[in-house]
Parts: sequence; C-alpha cells; structure tokens
Amino acid sequence: MKRTSWLLIAAFLLAPASAWAAGIEERDIGGRESGGTRLAKADKKVVSGEAASERSYRSSNVLLNDRQGRFRAGLIGPGFAAANRGPGAMMTVGLEGEYFFYERLSAGMQMGVATEFKDYAILNFLPFARYTFDLHEYPRWALYVQAGVGIALYNGKHAAADIAIPGGGFWWQWTDNLSVGADAWFHIFARSNTAVGFAIAPAIRWQF
Repeated sequence: MKRTSWLLIAAFLLAPASAWAAGIEERDIGGRESGGTRLAKADKKVVSGEAASERSYRSSNVLLNDRQGRFRAGLIGPGFAAANRGPGAMMTVGLEGEYFFYERLSAGMQMGVATEFKDYAILNFLPFARYTFDLHEYPRWALYVQAGVGIALYNGKHAAADIAIPGGGFWWQWTDNLSVGADAWFHIFARSNTAVGFAIAPAIRWQF
C-alpha cells in the first residue's frame, strides 16, 4: 500500500515536469523550423540578388562594351547655330557616321549645313575623333568629347578651314542600337577674315 502511494505521489510530481519538457521540445523544434525558413528566405534573397546583378551586368555589357568594331550613323538636328562676321543666328541640320576602333574611341565624318534662309549658308565637312565616358551607375547614359578639323564653304564658294574644338554631347541608349541625345560644337572658321561660331542640336543615332 505504501509503495502504491509513493508511486502515485511520484507520478503526480513528474506530470508537470514532463509537460514543461514537452513544451520546451516543441519550442525548440519550432525554433529550428522558423530558423530554417529564415535561412531559406535568405538564400532566396541571395539568389535573387545574384540574378539581378547578372542581369545588370549583361545589360551593362550590351550597352557599354558592345561598340568596338561597329559603325554608327546619326541625324544631327534640326538645331541652332550662330556665327559672327555676318550670318548671326541660323538653323542647322546634318548627318554623321562613325566607327568605333575601341569601346570608347571612335572616328567619323559629320556633314552639316547651317542657314538663316536669306543671305548666308555654311556647308561643312568635318572629320572628327570622339571619346566616350560611360556612366556605369546609369548604363543607358553616356557623355562624350570630340574634336575635328575639316572644311567649310560660305554660300558654296568661299572656303575656310573648320577647326572644331572643343565639342561634346551626350546620349541616352533607348535600345541596344538606338540612342537619342544632343551634340554641340565650337567652330573656328579660319580664312582671311576668321570667324567663330557654335552649334547645338538634338541627335538620333543607330548602331549597326
């Protein structure tokens, strides 16, 4: 009888402890499961971040590093030009073509005309060199500087050396081939009566 009483007392005392231990085990198991869930979510974020980085790299690679050995043609204008020694304010429009010897260095030819529709028109043929600065944080944007030396014709008969330094501009890469931006030049027309002028115009370019 005493043994039975002691067994009942022991069972009564051990029951709460067993329940508490079971609770701890369940919490531990739940903690491990939630930790696993957090690790899975972290892994997904890492994978997602790596995929986004890879897409960004591929985008930058296409837009920034796919120019070497390719041609690009552009329409420059209609824009605004001005010169002293008579012409004053004019409208300008032109065409250009360039070849990329390296990813950022190119050379080409720009042909344009500036006119004020009455007495003056300037036709120029301008070989140029251009260096591009890519904005890696904004891979669709690029800036460039340029310089050229060519020939300009006043009203189709008076020739002058066209020293176009400095020049520059920017573009935004709309697609892998098509870009839009702006182009600007400072011109020194060297002849017996040297004149100076400048031109600025929108630019649309297509890369082949």
